[in-house]
Amino acid sequence: MQCSLRLPHLLPLGAIVAAACLLALSGCGGTSGPAGQDVALVLEGAPTAADAGIALAVDRDYASGNGLVLTVRSAGPTGPSSALRQVIDGRAGFAVLDVAQLATPAARRRDLVAVAAVVQLPYARPVPPRPAARAFAAPARGLLYPQLVVVAPRDALQDAQPVAEALVETLRRGYEETIADPASAVAAMVRQNPALRTPELTAQLAAVSPAFTTGVDAWGDFSRADVTAWARAQRPPLDPTLAFWFGGGTSID
Repeated sequence: MQCSLRLPHLLPLGAIVAAACLLALSGCGGTSGPAGQDVALVLEGAPTAADAGIALAVDRDYASGNGLVLTVRSAGPTGPSSALRQVIDGRAGFAVLDVAQLATPAARRRDLVAVAAVVQLPYARPVPPRPAARAFAAPARGLLYPQLVVVAPRDALQDAQPVAEALVETLRRGYEETIADPASAVAAMVRQNPALRTPELTAQLAAVSPAFTTGVDAWGDFSRADVTAWARAQRPPLDPTLAFWFGGGTSID
């Protein structure tokens, strides 16, 4: 899809970034609903078992049924090409990030919103040295919260909420099918990332899979109690009603 946006001269930088994010979120269509609109989702680092539902959604092109043309790419964990930086400056409409990123000064300035939980549990401790082998578990003490979330800038979402809803529905179907048929999800990941090994990935997905829906009715949902406690524990505290979008027809405002 080719599209362009005419911007008046001397437009403030914040408005330019918001316009770029809107294009990344919704293509050139209106706000009545997605219709073949391009959406970019960037992952933080190389794909892991936690991303299996995303891989299966891409493999089976669930996005097209929701009016989207979904592109997924990986980014470095830090630096100018990081997933956080790409969603802040509008090179991607959405990113999968560690929830801790929401509390960083850069995310606060850009007013990022978590629109879906990828996993419902924090990383198990201690964290294994290889990120792909990370597991998730309820801590014996401390907060329970979703470690990985899908985020986007609030101002862009306000103008393209149907696109966010369509993306969440696309990914939800991918994760539901991953839970029901993990072998297909593993096969999809290996096709998209030939360096991955099927036996190792199968074991990792079996370990991660319970965290996809722990404590919630459906993949992507947020537990209000959990994310409220997490948000209030940040310094300075975050407003959970602004940092997290609870879906279910609620507006992003």
